Amino acid sequence: MKVVLSTVLGLLALGLVNLAPARAAVPPVSAFARLPAIEQAVISPDGSRIALLGGPPGERTIFLAPVDGQQAVTVKLGQAWVRSLRWVSDDYLIVNFSMLDKGTDYSSGREWAYALNRNVVISKEGKLVASLLANTEWSRYAVSQPVLGVIDGPRPSALILGLDLSLGVRTGGAGTLIQPTADEMTWVLWRVDVATGDASIAEKGGPYTQSWDLDASGQPRLRWDYDGDLELNTYYGRPKGRAAWSKIALADENGGELEILGYSDPDDSVYLVGQEGAEVRLFRCGLATGETTPVTLDKASRDLSLTWDPYRIAPVAVVTEAERPSHQWLDPDLGKVQAKLARAFAGRDVELVSWSKDRGRVVIRVTSPASPPSFFLFDARSNQASSLGEAYPELAEAAFGSTTWLTYKARDGLEIAAYLTLPPGHVEGTKPPLIVMPHGGPAARDHFEFDWWAQALATRGYAVLQPQFRGSAGFGAAFQRAGYRQWGGKMQEDLIDGVMAMAGKGVIDPARVCIVGASYGGYAALFGATVYPSAYRCAVSVNGVSDLGLFYGSKSRAYGRDAALVNSLITMMGDPRNDAEAYRLASPVSRVTSRTAPILLIHGENDTTVPIQQSRSMQRALKAIGKPSDLVVLEADDHHLSSTASRTKMLESLFAFLDRHLPVAP
Repeated sequence: MKVVLSTVLGLLALGLVNLAPARAAVPPVSAFARLPAIEQAVISPDGSRIALLGGPPGERTIFLAPVDGQQAVTVKLGQAWVRSLRWVSDDYLIVNFSMLDKGTDYSSGREWAYALNRNVVISKEGKLVASLLANTEWSRYAVSQPVLGVIDGPRPSALILGLDLSLGVRTGGAGTLIQPTADEMTWVLWRVDVATGDASIAEKGGPYTQSWDLDASGQPRLRWDYDGDLELNTYYGRPKGRAAWSKIALADENGGELEILGYSDPDDSVYLVGQEGAEVRLFRCGLATGETTPVTLDKASRDLSLTWDPYRIAPVAVVTEAERPSHQWLDPDLGKVQAKLARAFAGRDVELVSWSKDRGRVVIRVTSPASPPSFFLFDARSNQASSLGEAYPELAEAAFGSTTWLTYKARDGLEIAAYLTLPPGHVEGTKPPLIVMPHGGPAARDHFEFDWWAQALATRGYAVLQPQFRGSAGFGAAFQRAGYRQWGGKMQEDLIDGVMAMAGKGVIDPARVCIVGASYGGYAALFGATVYPSAYRCAVSVNGVSDLGLFYGSKSRAYGRDAALVNSLITMMGDPRNDAEAYRLASPVSRVTSRTAPILLIHGENDTTVPIQQSRSMQRALKAIGKPSDLVVLEADDHHLSSTASRTKMLESLFAFLDRHLPVAP
């Protein structure tokens, strides 16, 4: 195995060796901005082949690497927006990707842009075999076509969420290109032969059905319905051996609300999570009996998630996370592997990202805030791990900033956690300029892993504070709800309180601070520059929201007012139809004054999550009062900085802006 994997590493390095820069104290922008040389690594069910998504900086490739010999295959993808890989049997690989559709909205007549999510199949020889659901007439109107399950056997198949015509049934406008009328489409579970692309209906949904969870044989066992008019989620279970669906009660013995985490095949049950005081509780509910059984947790936590086995359709670990992930293994075999590797890679996070069906071979990803991701193949039989490669090979000799986990009190007493990264070689007592970098979402969080953007800033002499402000995910339901309707309120105060806490510790000079972020983080940057100009010397917004009313309106037109996405915006931001003034006050575009701090706007030309009109509106508002305003357009890019060219242009523009407004040397 080692010989073959060494060959794999040599092939992966082709096209990279000549691109590697000469060693320097500060790595070039290109070393951070490149798309990872390895983004994902997925092993086939029999453990004989690994699919690696990555490649040189200028293009994406899939490398089909044999473990025990045979011929390696490289599939060149160009600039494709590839999102994930998934094996179907040992012979076929599903490639999930995004593509831009700037066609006409079929129901309103308006032209509208959507990022469509689709799937194709390639063989183990690297040949394109099929485009899934391409031959179904109505599924082309689905924005996304997620693969819900795969079935091995003589005719391997994928089970995919799509659409079909059904008179008298409507989708509720959630996730389709056609606005609901009185008829027409319903969500359908399609079974698709991956070798031919032939599709047949496995299950048809009802008027409000949105998706299903499947058992190991591909049979639907859990169904999710959503009524957009009532903003009501309902879940139904269908036990093995029964034909009828039954509603699942989402309440614990004390009447507390429960949330479904997924279906488990071996015990024909669903896993549910609830809150008791400040701590989270985990339950298992049998579909046949409806009985709910608590799952004992090793440690108290405000939040948790489950890691699932894709073959057995069962949870294998309970994952909790504060500074870094912690695993309570429900599967002892995988737990032993992770424990062994965690000792070998002490100080870094070891994630089991993929394994063979017999657990004999496991692909792992190893990273920390100061260690770019590395991928390894662990062989349980030989008890050896072999390198598959590095995500950022040009950074192999770089010195990175040191990252610490800390907490501080917001002005109302709420405890806020944050990562603080100080520049390499930082001398205690010195005060580097600070970049406040709020994450996107906002229902997301930063993690104990290498952050190419934060480290690019740190290696150039900046301290970087990444607050997990209220509204962030991963710190409990109450903490997340504390951010509702606080986009322009306490969520912004949490960021400023973090700056004050760092100044109080003597770490930074509060007069030398900029705020930089993407998506919601870009919104926070714009709000900080307009409403709190005394707190920030400058601001950089990447794909940020500037006008909440315009943002809400764009989503309503694209997906329908009763869509789940639109109702989630109302939950987070409020309803503009009832409180337009609150929307105006929370919109940075409405808060521009002569005191507004210098702003740099950066936006993807083809961003469908936050359309570029958001940055164009902000630019017009700044120009209207005579404030200098640069808008850097990332040509042909989406919301996610999905190309090396876009990441490079973003970082170069960012550093040029900081050199003018927040130079490292005071």
